[in-house]
Amino acid sequence: MRLGCLFSLFMPYELASWMLSQWSGLSVSSSSLWNWVQVMGNKAYQALETQLKAQASGDQAPCEAISELLSALPLAVAADGVMVPFRPTPKTPKGKIQWREVKVAILARLGTRVTRAKKSVPQLLRRRLVAVLGIGCQPHRRCRDNHKADQPPNLNRIIWRTLPLR
Repeated sequence: MRLGCLFSLFMPYELASWMLSQWSGLSVSSSSLWNWVQVMGNKAYQALETQLKAQASGDQAPCEAISELLSALPLAVAADGVMVPFRPTPKTPKGKIQWREVKVAILARLGTRVTRAKKSVPQLLRRRLVAVLGIGCQPHRRCRDNHKADQPPNLNRIIWRTLPLR
């Protein structure tokens, strides 16, 4: 289920279904992959709601445990933003497209490993993927209302998705 969902994040469901069958030998329909993603998305959304309620009540989110050895490694961060088309009516092609910006980042610790040829090569450790769904705007137009420096972002309108990548 995990591999199918991860494939579905980066490619259409039909292609993800084919890739999953090539990699694992399992035959899963694209509609089943869509259902899996919905289930995992709902679980992530419920976890997010719980975390936001805890944050609103003043509780601090628990930190993920990390070893001293891993924390000493350099942290690499890469991020980019893309405009994604959304329809106003979910699960239908009806309605005018609403463009929304999605910020995506990957965080990883930079380690090394030794190959069979006894050569030291770089290796990404403790990879994390984060995506933030921003407030809607038209592509190539400046969204003045979204970039007010004196106001913090509205957490109710931002969705965080964090996936541990292995």
